[in-house]
Amino acid sequence: MNLFRSTATTAIIVLACFALWQTAYATGGLNPPPDGGYANDNTAEGDFALFSLTTGSRNTALGFQALSSDTSGSVNAAIGRRALLSNTTGSFNTAVGATGALRNNTTGSFNTAVGGVTL
Repeated sequence: MNLFRSTATTAIIVLACFALWQTAYATGGLNPPPDGGYANDNTAEGDFALFSLTTGSRNTALGFQALSSDTSGSVNAAIGRRALLSNTTGSFNTAVGATGALRNNTTGSFNTAVGGVTL
């Protein structure tokens, strides 16, 4: 009987740890959800992409540090390494470039940059 209690207790602890791990895994940051499916219609693929996101919605970030400073900006598209890197609250921006298109934009909106290190 004691062996059954010990096994059942161990199983409950393992299941609880697994549930907590799944919750932590789904929050983003260094371990983004599978296929980049964040809340509020956000999508991110790449290390630190949309890393600081809090309330922003409908953003797409593809690439290392793409939109990584964005907190509440919405409807932004950043494709490429460090695209829209410094954007925090700007919205309706599009940046496509190999190295930091629109990377210094912080709060500006309705901007478009195509090419490496543009704007």
